[in-house]
Amino acid sequence: MDLMERYKKVTLENIREEYECYKHFMNEYGPKLVGSDKFNREVTSKTPEQWMNISLEAFGLVTLENYHDKVNDYVEHKKLDTPAKYTVSGNAKRNQGYTKAGIKRHRDMYESIGKKRKESNAFGKKYLEEKREELEARGNRGKKRKLDSIAEREQGWVDAAGDWDDEEENEDPATGALNATDV
Repeated sequence: MDLMERYKKVTLENIREEYECYKHFMNEYGPKLVGSDKFNREVTSKTPEQWMNISLEAFGLVTLENYHDKVNDYVEHKKLDTPAKYTVSGNAKRNQGYTKAGIKRHRDMYESIGKKRKESNAFGKKYLEEKREELEARGNRGKKRKLDSIAEREQGWVDAAGDWDDEEENEDPATGALNATDV
């Protein structure tokens, strides 16, 4: 089964069981839901269940569901006047435009997420572990480059100014000093 077919079978009720889909949701929407500062500060020190509350998670998933058909029709170049599922267009002030069905869906999603979080924290632990590994890999790449650069300088390949030592043509072989014309 190809990836798109697998993702089409994922519903909001079972998204936590499909790790790659849920990881994508957390990576893409987590910073927008909790704020990028909080996300960046806590993503490698806490599980998603610790840095995102149930209500925000439910809101994110309901919002995705709300606009899913509209976005899908746009991507497939179908009619562009597809209405959102749980919001009304216009200048709605009550509940930020969410209908009673949308509010009920949020409550249902909130209960479902709360129940699933109590059942298992496997996703959060795996997600945190991967984020820490990513951080370590990025840190080690930077350290390796720095150590490689230091090693090159110590071996005489590059001097402190970044010039290649073997390209110096006007050096006195006995003293290593530059000729008077080059100073």
